[in-house]
Amino acid sequence: MSVENSGLNPGSKWQITWRAFRSFYSGTDRKELAPAEGLRAAVGIAIPLAIAITSSRRFNQLVMPTMLFFQIIPKVAIAPLFLVWFGVGPTPKILVAFLISFFPIVIDAAVGLRSMSPEMADLARSMGASRWQVFAQFRLPTSLPYLFSGLKVASTLAIAANTIPSRSTGMPGRYSPHRSQSPRPYWWR
Repeated sequence: MSVENSGLNPGSKWQITWRAFRSFYSGTDRKELAPAEGLRAAVGIAIPLAIAITSSRRFNQLVMPTMLFFQIIPKVAIAPLFLVWFGVGPTPKILVAFLISFFPIVIDAAVGLRSMSPEMADLARSMGASRWQVFAQFRLPTSLPYLFSGLKVASTLAIAANTIPSRSTGMPGRYSPHRSQSPRPYWWR
């Protein structure tokens, strides 16, 4: 009797990962997933943007000053605007988590994509590698340590960003000082 026919094979690695991902999302409230959704959106936009920034010098000169300008705006000042525009709910939390986690991912991914030595690029081109092959087999693997360090910082910031809209509203929420009717101050709980 083979493993496939015995019912012991739960599926491929991707099916197992997908089932675990679905079970994680099904058991949680959307408010609690705001940091994960904001981080997911930041990763989905930041990594292609970093690839475009490192691929074109002109695009880099166009986009980087704008990104740096938006990075210096305090996110705590933007959170009340999101609350006014989108109302109390998970949307402001997702947007604040996105804004806070976006910049570290873009910068670290761009630094990582630029970290490949020119000698390695020359070697790959001398062996007949196309531009896509140089990217997929040399630039991307070289950039992974930088990318993962940016993701580590961004995930921590996204979780911390979840408290900002709750504190801004004064409404009862997970991190709100008005959550319980205890006579003790909220920082003693």
